[in-house]
Amino acid sequence: MMTNIDFCYWLQGYFEIGEKTHLTIDKINTIQGMLNKIEEPLGQFTQWLANLFQYFEEQNYQQPIIDFFEKEIKNELNQLFHHVVENE
Repeated sequence: MMTNIDFCYWLQGYFEIGEKTHLTIDKINTIQGMLNKIEEPLGQFTQWLANLFQYFEEQNYQQPIIDFFEKEIKNELNQLFHHVVENE
């Protein structure tokens, strides 16, 4: 069973492995696939990410839009680890 926290650990590792690469449609699809494996109600971050991916799809995955939000995704994930995950 994948939880929200499991997903966040996975995503953090995924970003660390591909640190010098940018988000692409293929990477978003990979992340979305893992997001869909969460077997509990989505948390604040995971719901925000799911909504953001829906927005990317509605915008036909325009790379400038993805690039604009990439840093924000990583910052939100880092904040989540700093304030929530590491304190549990």
